[in-house]
Amino acid sequence: AFLEGASTYYVRDHVRAKKKAAFIHVNYLEAGYNRKLDKNVYIDMDKIFAVSEDVRKSFLSEYSECKDKTYIFENILDVKSIIKKSEESGGFDDAFDGKRILTIARLTAQKAIDVSIDACRILLDKGENVKWYVLGDGDLRTKLEEKIKKEGLTDRFILFGVKDNPYPYLKQCDLYVHATKFEGKSIAIREAQVLGKPIIVSDCPSNLELVVSGEDALVTKLDAKAISDSIIKLLHDENLCTELGDKARIKDNDGPDSLDELLNMVC
Repeated sequence: AFLEGASTYYVRDHVRAKKKAAFIHVNYLEAGYNRKLDKNVYIDMDKIFAVSEDVRKSFLSEYSECKDKTYIFENILDVKSIIKKSEESGGFDDAFDGKRILTIARLTAQKAIDVSIDACRILLDKGENVKWYVLGDGDLRTKLEEKIKKEGLTDRFILFGVKDNPYPYLKQCDLYVHATKFEGKSIAIREAQVLGKPIIVSDCPSNLELVVSGEDALVTKLDAKAISDSIIKLLHDENLCTELGDKARIKDNDGPDSLDELLNMVC
């Protein structure tokens, strides 16, 4: 069962197999899961794989008896494919001459896009020539569009929706910002690292597993002013941007070598 929730319930109740494994890709408690909701589904799994240490801790705080069969297995990242796709045609076509900020996230409460909208407003009020783009969609789109309009950011904070190939946008942006309430282990941050982007992340535990503050990213509180302050710092320090991007690029982002490792763990 590759996702928490319905797929896990289905595997337990409707799949016939000698061994069953479940994956957890999100902070279990923060996402609203609990034993009562799950009807103790994980007790019946042979192996459980959490995508990060923070996810593992959150899960085990609810299912402590599963400790000996719960492991960390990070998302597999195809570095060569990301680099290749980033060089394909596409990306920004609006002829904007300022600094482009990019966020890749679902439009859900977890991703706190409303806070980024407020940060964008602060940046413009301080005279920064920026445009903020969000790749992704979700159930808060209409609400966020209303906030963008209310703040007068219709031409400065752009909800792009889902793109078949997001990597040209990621390659072409000046800054990547990932300011979220909680995470499992963000693939988007890792993809930005692969492409050597200067990155700003919020200080939730799973984000902190991916970066070293001040070395390969800037870490900020999930607060509009704090986020805007970090952005301004990078906008006016090209050397720091280059240093952060270079160190992010050389991080080990390959994750597990292959599915063989997973299969061996399951079996």
